[in-house]
Amino acid sequence: MGIDRIKLWAKLEMESDSTTSQCPIVLFNIEPDDKIEKEAVDRGVRGIFYDSEPPGRFPKGILAVLNGELWYSREVLSKCALEAKSPVKLPAGPAATLTTREKEILTKIASGAGNKEIADDLCISTYTVKTHIYNIYKKINVPNRLQAMLWLSKNVNSNP
Repeated sequence: MGIDRIKLWAKLEMESDSTTSQCPIVLFNIEPDDKIEKEAVDRGVRGIFYDSEPPGRFPKGILAVLNGELWYSREVLSKCALEAKSPVKLPAGPAATLTTREKEILTKIASGAGNKEIADDLCISTYTVKTHIYNIYKKINVPNRLQAMLWLSKNVNSNP
């Protein structure tokens, strides 16, 4: 059947004006065919639970959201992060202090690569990758790779 997006976004806008704006918004029972993920990310929805997900995933996802994380699939976040046009130029500010290697690793994180894949691609150890990722998180002030992907997608500039 799908969802009525106009009503959903209107309701969320009304809620954000009320005192409940401090509560993270999560969507439940979403059909994957609705293709609502990008719009949800853009509107500040903290996560999506699909109607086909096993009930055992709910507690883990809700805990993640309450701990400040996002609850989206890696595929969805990768797509959002990669919508920025290439080539990418990082802005001034915290990103200006990223080393060339850290920028390279951040770009690979945004493409959905795991630590082992990054290590193999760059011919470095997974421990070195973890150290770079830790330093990236500190410099751009994010707690995890999903937030780093979103930070990159919101803070990149395309070269003219």
